[in-house]
Parts: sequence; structure tokens; C-alpha cells
Amino acid sequence: AAQVDLLFIDDKHCVKRIHYTGDIGSPYIDKQYVLPFEPPRQCDLLIAEATYAGEKRNHKPRDRAKDLDKITALVDKVCVEKKGKLIFPVFALDRLQTMLTVLYDLYGKDPTFDLPVYIDTPLGISLCDIWARCISCDSDKWERVINWNAIKYVTSATQSMELQHSDQPMIVLASSGMCTHGRVVAWVKTALPKSEYHICFCGYSAEETIATKIKNSKRNKYLKIENKFYINRCGITVLNSFSSHACASELLDIYSNAKYERIVLVHGDYQNKLSFGKELQEVLSQNNRTSKVVVIGSEDGFYI
Repeated sequence: AAQVDLLFIDDKHCVKRIHYTGDIGSPYIDKQYVLPFEPPRQCDLLIAEATYAGEKRNHKPRDRAKDLDKITALVDKVCVEKKGKLIFPVFALDRLQTMLTVLYDLYGKDPTFDLPVYIDTPLGISLCDIWARCISCDSDKWERVINWNAIKYVTSATQSMELQHSDQPMIVLASSGMCTHGRVVAWVKTALPKSEYHICFCGYSAEETIATKIKNSKRNKYLKIENKFYINRCGITVLNSFSSHACASELLDIYSNAKYERIVLVHGDYQNKLSFGKELQEVLSQNNRTSKVVVIGSEDGFYI
């Protein structure tokens, strides 16, 4: 995650410095198109994400290499051997561009690679068109990625439906990443009953979303999507290294070392935030810090 400038609020009597972290990716896993990670600057109020506050899993430097191995194995097994379809539910902003870059790095210079890589998200296609103006670095790399001849654009819902039911092997990137909206919903409905299809998740999904139901589907023979049941036969893989959120141990390290008067934990399960907030407050106290930890729900307000 790149450093975002502070917001200064001047009420003519004093100036308050507010910093909002946004999504903090793991400092231990490289991310393309952004500046190197910088910790939050000194501020009066730090509004901080706590999405994985309850997660026990820790990121490891080898996680990305393992996920890349999984992708190449899936392409060989699903698309080459089974002549099936490999589907990546992605967020139109950032995750789509990241996964396109990953696929390009794996196959862009391979003359034997002849699978089409379909982008099936109108918003994502529009964002790809302006991505070079949004990124902080590596714009030349992005130009090579987006001009890769394997990339194909899905221009209409009719074309999307035709591709879903075709016999052509392919890789598909469709939004949204949590499978709650967008064309990916139709893709997963088509994929679930078919053993030659495979869904590969590459990011966080909230509870009660279709993506989480599918991730946890090993114990479910049928999955209910939009009031209809679908038999569950397709393959499921979860890649853990592509989430935009730091794990709990990383958050604790970052927030316990940042300088602020008050930190407000947002974005995440409320009970997990409460437990994490208590742990963070204890660490701050042990370090003789008087900074206050505040945990809020989605509808709570607070004073600076």
C-alpha cells in the first residue's frame, strides 16, 4: 500500500491531522504498480482497517510463489487436460489488473500458450483503459500486459452467455470478486454443476456472500444462489497471497508502532475488532503509550 497524504483540518483554533490507511496489503508480499509500503505518518487521528483482525493465519514470503504454482497447475489441468474453463472472480479495480499481470508474467513470453484470457466486466475494461494514468509506477510494464494478444474483451451480456456454454477452453476474469453482483454471478451458476470448470478465488470475501459460500462448499452438495439450488461439482481453489488486507499480526505490528493520539478501527467483523482493539491497547500501554483505541460499528460516529 502506498502512503496517502494526511488530511489537515483547521478550525482556526487548532489543526488536526487525520490519516486513513485504506486497505493495507501485506508488507511481506510485493505488489505491482504501487510505491513501496510506508507506515502511517504521525497524526492526531488514524482511521485504520481491521479486516483480518480475527484471522490467525499469517502471511509468509513463500505464499505468492505457492499461489503462482497453483495457477500454472490449474491451467494445465483444467484448460489443457480437461478442455475446461478456469474462472477468476475479481474486483474490477486493482485485482483485475493484478491478475492480468500475473498471467502475463507466467505466459506472456510462452510461444506455446494459446488460451484466450477473457475480461468479462464492463467496469473492469473501462478501468484497464485508464489504468496507466492511475498507477504510481511500472506503466511500461502495464503497456506490455494490456497489449498481450491473449487478452480478449467480452463486450456484451449475450457474448458472455455464449462463452459460458461454449466448448472452448479459456481463462476468464469476471467481477465482482465476492460474486455478489456482475457477470461473474452467471459464470458461477454455470460452473458449479460442471466438473470441467474451476473457480479460483484471489481475495477476501465477506460472510454470507456467494464467494464465501462457494469457498466453504466442500461440505455442501448443493449451493443456493439467488433462491435457486445448484449442484456442486466444479473445482474450487483459494489463493491466499492476493488479498489487499494485512493479517492480524501485521496490523498489530504496524499500529503499535505508528504515532497517533487516537486510532479508530473500521472495516471488519465487530467482535473481531473488539478483541484486536483490546490487544492493541494492551501493547500500547506496555510501551507507555497514552494513545486511545476506538472500535466502531458501521453506523457509529465518533468525535476527534
